Amino acid sequence: MGFLSSQNGTLAPFFYTLREWHLCLALKVPFVVCCRQGVRRVSISTRERDVEQRLFRAVKRLGLACLKFSPDHKAGMPDRLILLPAGRVVWVELKTDNGRLSERQRLRHAELMRAGHEVAVIYTPEEVDRFADGLKARLAGTDSHT
Repeated sequence: MGFLSSQNGTLAPFFYTLREWHLCLALKVPFVVCCRQGVRRVSISTRERDVEQRLFRAVKRLGLACLKFSPDHKAGMPDRLILLPAGRVVWVELKTDNGRLSERQRLRHAELMRAGHEVAVIYTPEEVDRFADGLKARLAGTDSHT
């Protein structure tokens, strides 16, 4: 592992092996990556995969299906589809805590909402917990959406 200086003068690890990369991810240490645009610093806060796994487990504990949705023909669709009782669904878009929706995603979400679907955008594990609490309340019949 080496170190590269970022624009503000701080050092960040630069690794040569996949094992070193996994270590930085596990320890949530900021690191740099090389890409076509040059060297970029990456802050390890919450990875989308972590949020996705937490959502899947939380929804499964409620006895609901949380399906991975990855259409080949419709870019911008949300990542997950949660099946609720009585034929209702919630589309869920997952982002990192510093992620942003693309213009195409915003258009797809608006399209789904115009058709009467519910769309949720979740950025952090804490938002997953609040979302799951809301689903639990809906299942118990204490939410006005049911």
